[in-house]
Order: sequence, then structure tokens, then C-alpha cells
Amino acid sequence: MQDFRRTSCGYVGVSDGWQDLSDNFQIGLGILNRAEDGNVAVTAQIDVAKNEEFTVGLGHSPERAYGTAGHLHLHA
Repeated sequence: MQDFRRTSCGYVGVSDGWQDLSDNFQIGLGILNRAEDGNVAVTAQIDVAKNEEFTVGLGHSPERAYGTAGHLHLHA
């Protein structure tokens, strides 16, 4: 499911979403869609017109992230 308006992934302090926002006030313009072997940050813009709430789940695989998010959402 892709409910984000824009996303970016970049190296912390170099090409991350905060660097992009502070440079041009927009996310994901000219920023990497993937970053490996370093400290990375993921940034996303949520479409508030479509989503009144959201849940973030972290895991080493999509299945674990979905499981974590589902568990948090059910117990909130």
C-alpha cells in the first residue's frame, strides 16, 4: 500500500529528507530512492486528505514491519 505523496531515502547529513527539505522545501526531488552501506534516513510526506491516522511499523522484513504495525494499531 502506497499512501505517501512523496518519499526519499538518503544518507544522514548528506542526502536525507531533512537536507532536501532545508534546501528546497520539498521531499524527493533529486534524492536517492535507495541507499546502502551507511546511516540512512527515510522521509515521507503523508497525504492528509486521504489519511486521518497512520501507524508506523519497523522490522527486518516487510512481514515483520506489518506485524509490528498491526500489533501497535490493535493495542492503541
